[in-house]
Amino acid sequence: MWLERLEIDGFGRLQGSFALACGLNLVAGDNEAGKSTLKEALVRTLFGFSDRERRGSDGAWQRLRPWDPTRPYRARALVRDVRGRSYRIEWDFASHSVRLLDAATGQDESAQVAGRGKSARLGEYLLGIDLDNFRGVCCLDQAAIAPVRRSDWLGG
Repeated sequence: MWLERLEIDGFGRLQGSFALACGLNLVAGDNEAGKSTLKEALVRTLFGFSDRERRGSDGAWQRLRPWDPTRPYRARALVRDVRGRSYRIEWDFASHSVRLLDAATGQDESAQVAGRGKSARLGEYLLGIDLDNFRGVCCLDQAAIAPVRRSDWLGG
């Protein structure tokens, strides 16, 4: 899966459009430029926030709300799978609602990713992996490289 474009209305300090190349992308900048927030926006566009994170007043969901209170807490992305099929993801993080559209036809495929209540299984549907395992395998944080933990999702 390749996340080709991310459009952020409001996510922490970020807003605007970000294009990503297929393959490795390096993000560099000054301290407090928004590098970690961009990484988190990419991850949350694929997985959203858990029920626990949305309930807490000091969790990630609250901490990543737009710094500018006039901006909507939303992001959209264009993703492409290995077979070349493209999807449009539309997240409203404030209401924790997501739409998944076939980018070529406009067909709404949101029912494929709807979980119980307000939960969404978008990342699991698109990538075949849950958020914890995605973070362990696919995310390199600043100065934090550790061995991958054993997991049923990853075959052991």
